[in-house]
Amino acid sequence: MESIEALRKCIIITGLPRSGTTLVCHLLSLLPDVVALSEPMKVLNFKGLTTQQLHIEINSFVLQNRESLLNRGLASSKQINGKVPDNTISNNIYENGLRQKLAQKGQIVLNKVLSDNFTIIIKHNAAFTAFLDKLIPYYNCFGIIRNPLAILSSWQTVNLPIQQGYIPVGVALDKKLCSALSNINDILDRQLIILNWYFERFKQFLPPERIIKYENVILTSGRCLSCITPGAKLLNQTLESQNSSKLYKREILENIVKRLMNSSGNYWSFYSKDEVQQLHYEMLLDK
Repeated sequence: MESIEALRKCIIITGLPRSGTTLVCHLLSLLPDVVALSEPMKVLNFKGLTTQQLHIEINSFVLQNRESLLNRGLASSKQINGKVPDNTISNNIYENGLRQKLAQKGQIVLNKVLSDNFTIIIKHNAAFTAFLDKLIPYYNCFGIIRNPLAILSSWQTVNLPIQQGYIPVGVALDKKLCSALSNINDILDRQLIILNWYFERFKQFLPPERIIKYENVILTSGRCLSCITPGAKLLNQTLESQNSSKLYKREILENIVKRLMNSSGNYWSFYSKDEVQQLHYEMLLDK
């Protein structure tokens, strides 16, 4: 397969942390002749790159991993036991009161035959969001979003920098985000700024048909991912929404809802306040 044709078979996925991007990679990897890699690149190396240099970096990675997959059945990705998982975070609370990251960067081991024309999908959240304007003209890019209340609630429970209102890759690669967060100390204020940054970038650079709601992925058993690759029409996975969880503490949840409903942000272009209030009601029923 010629290099330029191989690069046309590369698809970019981005999304908010805890929006279901890893689940999307997992589902797409179930399809014939598709491999989806979760956060495989050293994205801090993107800092300061021109558009051309960024494309060279991504293209080199794509071609190297296509060759490795075809010849050795291996590729770089966040993985658990050599597979792209449906979730990188444990559902158990540990001693520090947070859920722990389970997946680590390593190599996935392919268990299916690929044609020379197979599709490779690469997912990075903050890095690809920061560079969407440079990626959109060259690659097929898709963004995964989720009810903002579900996102913020999940952020409170994970042992990741976002739990403290930090997003190191986003700050390193986007000066506007870095400036917006400077001198902001309140954790939830910082999280709302980060939340808005993602939705603003998606609204600005992605056409509506390239934005996929987590809720629709669950509702359609994954089939709505056919907008990414047609084979997803065959998906029929049993999926259960994780928007509500018994792990979310009532007092923290109430504060999030109050602050979120009184905020203005680009997330309201995708989700209504009624949808947030409905999810809040469902969360309370779980208590």
